[in-house]
Amino acid sequence: GPQVAGTAGSAVFAGGAGSKPVAIATGATLTDADGTTLQAMVVRLDAPQDGTLGWSAAAQTAATGYGLNIASDGATLTVTPKVGSTAAIAGFEAVLRGVQYAFAGLITQNASRTATVTLTDAGGAASAESVALTLTPVLCAMILKPHTGKKKRGPLAFFLHLLNFLFYFCSLLIR
Repeated sequence: GPQVAGTAGSAVFAGGAGSKPVAIATGATLTDADGTTLQAMVVRLDAPQDGTLGWSAAAQTAATGYGLNIASDGATLTVTPKVGSTAAIAGFEAVLRGVQYAFAGLITQNASRTATVTLTDAGGAASAESVALTLTPVLCAMILKPHTGKKKRGPLAFFLHLLNFLFYFCSLLIR
């Protein structure tokens, strides 16, 4: 049956509302010992809460090139062939590498989510693999993010940096 590999470790999502989505399985590889095509791929968030699944422009380009449809209701993303009953494994793999997780809420402490990738091959055999997602508080992300552009100076900038540091320090204490 079909197999998913390269999803070990976890995708780290740092931030909250307005943060960029992160790809959940950039190193994923798909194989099937008895064929070169798949019927479907389903990626499901096990506990979506405020998170959603979507896909990158590169995943959309790959889907179009391989003749695949992508649909998502936020908690479940489904990839199926546009025409016929199967499509090349390489197309499904390219789309999986561009599947993204976005979180709309405020992350106040470290949390985790799990996405499950289920593949169904041309013969109807299916297998599932889990992908771990780590959510990092937005205040910690602000501290760890490198500064770019013009350096800000003055009492307000100093106060904001001090406040960021205090929030970061407090988040370490409550872990």
